[in-house]
Amino acid sequence: MKLLKPQKKIITNKLVSNMCKIHEARSFLKARNQKQVRLLSSKPNHIIIWPEHVRWWLKKEILKYSVKKNNLPLAYHWTKVVVDKKGKFIISGWFLSGDTDDKLRIASEVLKFQYKFVKKQYSNLTWIITMREENKFVERLNKRIGFKKASHISIKRASKIFFNSKIKFKCMEMII
Repeated sequence: MKLLKPQKKIITNKLVSNMCKIHEARSFLKARNQKQVRLLSSKPNHIIIWPEHVRWWLKKEILKYSVKKNNLPLAYHWTKVVVDKKGKFIISGWFLSGDTDDKLRIASEVLKFQYKFVKKQYSNLTWIITMREENKFVERLNKRIGFKKASHISIKRASKIFFNSKIKFKCMEMII
């Protein structure tokens, strides 16, 4: 596995993706707790409280990024390397911030930033993602950058982390 120093800044189509600074923790949480974001999560009724968020935020193995235009946050994304009995793999997430205009384009750009970061940062790992089963737009975006239907092993790995509800999720994977 190749592990490089985390890349601090990626620029695409006038949007900028930077590693989050500590002062962005509250805006990240506020965006994450939006009803429309929670509705797409595995625990849609769970509102993350500040102490819980701080514990998550301070974990060094979770790399957090913001996507901004004109210094205003439009979205956030994160990645984490997880270790289980079968070895290491990557999980990630992303969400839009507030009433972002042009949501479809911004969602596509966030995924491109995340993909570029993961490809530069890691190698020889499986990247496992999940999405609500009915979210066909995000599924198409993920397929466009190279995600495929997840293997049985990846589905089992993801289920131990994400699938703790009765909501149906789809799991995809990519070998980095």
